[in-house]
Amino acid sequence: MWAGYRLNSGGPLGPTPESTTSNPLEEVLSLIEQVYVDSVAVDSLHKPAIDALLAQLDPFSAYLPAEDLQAANEPLEGSFEGIGVEFTRLNDSVLVVAALSGGPSEQAGIRAGDKIVEVDGKAMGGPELTNQMVIRQLRGKKGSRVKLGIHRSGQPTLMQFTVVRDKIPIHSLDLAYHIKPGTAYIRLNKFAASTMQEFGEAFDRLNRQQKIEQLILDLRGNPGGYLNAATELADEFLDGNKLITYTEGRTKPREEFKASRNGRFEQGPMLVLIDEGSASASEIIAGSVQDWDRGLVMGRRSFGKGTVQEQFDLQGGAGLRLTVARYYTPSGRCIQKPYEDLGLEWPDDEMVDVRDAGEKKGSGDKKGKGESGDARKAKNASGSDSTRYRTTGGRSVFAGGGIMPDSVVTEDGPKLGSLLYSLISSGELIRYSYYCSDRYRNELTAAGSAAGFAAQNSLPPAVLGGLPSFARLDDFSPNAPQWKSEQAEIAHWLKAYLGRQLYNSEGFHRVLHRRDLVLQRALKVLGE
Repeated sequence: MWAGYRLNSGGPLGPTPESTTSNPLEEVLSLIEQVYVDSVAVDSLHKPAIDALLAQLDPFSAYLPAEDLQAANEPLEGSFEGIGVEFTRLNDSVLVVAALSGGPSEQAGIRAGDKIVEVDGKAMGGPELTNQMVIRQLRGKKGSRVKLGIHRSGQPTLMQFTVVRDKIPIHSLDLAYHIKPGTAYIRLNKFAASTMQEFGEAFDRLNRQQKIEQLILDLRGNPGGYLNAATELADEFLDGNKLITYTEGRTKPREEFKASRNGRFEQGPMLVLIDEGSASASEIIAGSVQDWDRGLVMGRRSFGKGTVQEQFDLQGGAGLRLTVARYYTPSGRCIQKPYEDLGLEWPDDEMVDVRDAGEKKGSGDKKGKGESGDARKAKNASGSDSTRYRTTGGRSVFAGGGIMPDSVVTEDGPKLGSLLYSLISSGELIRYSYYCSDRYRNELTAAGSAAGFAAQNSLPPAVLGGLPSFARLDDFSPNAPQWKSEQAEIAHWLKAYLGRQLYNSEGFHRVLHRRDLVLQRALKVLGE
């Protein structure tokens, strides 16, 4: 014991190496580098240490090493350089979901359903394959070449393609069309650098085709993005100098964002569609439209991401995204959901409870744009803030995180435990859509467009009939009871996936719209 516990004037472990650091974290890393028993690359400890530190703050503050910073910014910056494919990893392989229209891969002849098995003569695949590994091999400088070995269903040998990389635009607009005469439908998947240009071009194109009298803005599944893209879009709908949102933090004084120009659609009925995947910038749009009674919000309660991250550049090219403020709607509602509730869906009964709380339990009102204070709060079962606020027209709206729709539509999508849910979650339905898009391509593309494909009443019998024998699911056969009872819904989703293979996101969403309960409710409300 004495030999291992050397007693001397320096203490139990001898003299402490001199340190010039000013805080415990730096001091610990310095000591590890100087005296730890094994050789350690101290730089490799920075990220987990900083991650653990930031985890004590909130879920959105993040440390980004230099090698990750560019990749993290790319989805919002509007473009990257590569081969132009959307891909997914399925059964340890890289499958092309779509070759982006006009991109290098489409020009080379690559299409949805192709399997990339070689890159520059080296095999690609296996259980260790990650998305980042695929991206690193497929992306590269504009003008550089990459040789791809492609396995295509029905082809006996490997096909070889040489693709010249180019600048690939990142689109934030999925679909824009006249869903009925005079009613425009526009769906955005993110708020990026190019969002306003894409929205403006789509709106103007539709307005030239036929005057837009009503608008459905679909922000379901839109996780947000740039604040200025959200405020500029809101300015398209709000007149005068109306407040769109404001931010406020401990060291950040209140900063207001207001409408400042004539927008494209400041008059006329409009609906904003949201769900639990709508966050941040999407919630700013929904909240401002709702608070000013500019339109109605429909769907399901949004995610509740209302914090502002400011990015700070660190030494060595790394970055720190630190939460510095929170977003508020014009009436003063904080968009941020309590951190302990993040990742949990808003249950249907909570939606009812929140609405009832203000009307039946006498919770305090907050009136006027940006007003805050010590109003009394009613608590629902989960403890969320259900303080009642007022829109400019006097309607009750509630806080507690996220945006509560004016009209809640809870039934949507495959149900847990259904055969359809199993087919989608296992990847079997997607895998079968790749197979069919190759084998039956001529029959499936006979309509010539996404609109024509979506309008067809049914799939060729051989397409739907081949699914039971193709799918690798237990207890799934042509005689399975669930197959018989769910066949129409399964056919609908199979057709949507085929639409994506054949006509990209437009084909996918146009098909889903045929049975979209939220959208059908929206059309009914506009009709009324």
